[in-house]
Amino acid sequence: MINSVLIVDDEPGIRDTLRGVLEDEGITVESCSSGEECLDVARRDDFSCILLDIWLGTGIDGLETLRRLKSEGISSSVVMIRATAISKQP
Repeated sequence: MINSVLIVDDEPGIRDTLRGVLEDEGITVESCSSGEECLDVARRDDFSCILLDIWLGTGIDGLETLRRLKSEGISSSVVMIRATAISKQP
């Protein structure tokens, strides 16, 4: 898909925030929470860019996901991200 982004992060708050910002700019967004799910989605659809968390909570990490994406010939641009969901306690 042209002008489309796949967000891969195990933190729902980060996924939702990134989705909101990108959709406000008219970008089509899909998201998932694991490296394995990322591979499944990226095999099915083409994305302009994949925003990939380097440290995913379970399963394969972001670096291994990147290796597998490239070894399978998935040509989407990949941006590695590291974000932390921090909430303020009252």
